Amino acid sequence: MTEVALAGRGLVDDHVNAHVVREGGVDTVLIAVKTSLGDRGEPGDSPLVLVLRRSDEGTWSEHAVATVDDNWTRPVIAADVSGTVYVVARRAGGIVMKSALSRDLAFAPGPGTVLMSSPTASLTDPTVPSQTVDPVCGVVVLASDTRRNQYWHAELALDGSEKNVGTACRPAARTVPVPASVVATAQRDGVVRVSWSDPGDSEWTPAGSVSSRRYVVERAGARIGTTAATTFIDRPGSLGSHEYRVRAVSSAGQQSAASDAARVRITAENGRGVDPLSGPGAMALIVILAAVLVGGGYAMSRAVRRRRMEQTRRQVYGAAMAIPLMPAPGGRHARRTSPAVVTSESGEPRPGRRRRELSPTVPGPRTEGD
Repeated sequence: MTEVALAGRGLVDDHVNAHVVREGGVDTVLIAVKTSLGDRGEPGDSPLVLVLRRSDEGTWSEHAVATVDDNWTRPVIAADVSGTVYVVARRAGGIVMKSALSRDLAFAPGPGTVLMSSPTASLTDPTVPSQTVDPVCGVVVLASDTRRNQYWHAELALDGSEKNVGTACRPAARTVPVPASVVATAQRDGVVRVSWSDPGDSEWTPAGSVSSRRYVVERAGARIGTTAATTFIDRPGSLGSHEYRVRAVSSAGQQSAASDAARVRITAENGRGVDPLSGPGAMALIVILAAVLVGGGYAMSRAVRRRRMEQTRRQVYGAAMAIPLMPAPGGRHARRTSPAVVTSESGEPRPGRRRRELSPTVPGPRTEGD
């Protein structure tokens, strides 16, 4: 099916830029075009730049933006969430702009608001975001300087006034919605089913948030798995109480805050097949038993060592009592002397001083009565 948006002599040119805006739940197509009026001497009030609008019924309407006297070229179109439409174009080596509400597209007459201009620059080929913009960034316009081979950019507030020219747009951090209505249910054989509600599929639902694409499930603060569904099956493997939380993760990798805790208790009735000697309680019991065994073993080893030392002491004492005493004769050490030979410098021996030496004690023969 072919639709004719614009027809007539001098109305066709090669400058076309389209944008889609959403009005009342319906997508509306807007196209900024440049005509060829003025090339053949048409009057100065002839429309040079138009915005074509397609209605929901498929009909097209024309809305003048600039005239031949305004001398616009290279038009591009953008829109914001409030329903304002912006048309940006080149004029006399600079970049200009006009705005109007999308419901009537009534653009003010005149050359428009200058966004970027310099006596040493020749700016052309402006470009704007293709998506609908919001108050976070405003409208960012980029253009090229054919004299210096540079890029220029400007930033507009949503009301159409100039805003922070030359300053980069820094969007506010988006938040990922937190999963709600988290419920943990104990099933048979120690299985726990965790479920929650989807925080929203739209990229901007609620406002200022981003869409979630998967979820992270945590038990007792530790991550136990991820899923793209809104349910998760877990097997804790132990009896007792367990706490679950869920976090949403966006398609960009952003993670939400943890949800409210959902608690469940696995008992002997719904936890058949679960080892009763598992989990934190069983671990505490094992630690206590180990402490008792280690302490008892230490006490036993001390008693054994003490008993063995006592036996050794008794054996040594008994052997010492069995050894006879052998005193030296007279109760004294005998003394003897031996000459010492001293050699002179000529090598001949000469008498020297004697030194006293102690002779070893030699036990004498034992006699009766000793």
